[in-house]
Amino acid sequence: MVVSLVLGSAIQSYAQKVDFRDPVLIADDLRRADVVVIGTFFVHPSFPWFDGWHRRGTLEVQTVVKGNVKVGDFLLYRWLEPFLPASDNCDRLSSWFDKTQGIWFLKRTGDDWKLSGAHGVWCGGPLPMEAADGVLAVARGRLTSFFCRLLPSSSGDPP
Repeated sequence: MVVSLVLGSAIQSYAQKVDFRDPVLIADDLRRADVVVIGTFFVHPSFPWFDGWHRRGTLEVQTVVKGNVKVGDFLLYRWLEPFLPASDNCDRLSSWFDKTQGIWFLKRTGDDWKLSGAHGVWCGGPLPMEAADGVLAVARGRLTSFFCRLLPSSSGDPP
């Protein structure tokens, strides 16, 4: 019982202090994403339908951190935003990121992209630009720790 309380308190305490600059979390975010870019997200005009707003946007790539995209590419992003937003699916809230520059962690879904999420930011949105140096250092292998080396890589390459 005492061990459960102590462990539960430690986990809860850690969850409240997530730092998006933590190299271990960055390494995990990099491992889970197909593409990581620094870029600006733009929401395009959308239209309503019976199930909500059918939205689309593009992410203009300014720097490639990971993945098979090029600087200057515009990555297509589509999502459904219901008339009554639900808190269970952050993709539905992507219009909130209009004109946001940041570090974007993305997964490929057919011809489109979706947020793969980043630790320490609301709704898995982009990391702020102040994390760019740390993300680039981890991605290029210049910033490693014992824990980063323990993380499995989805591609077999180091994060």
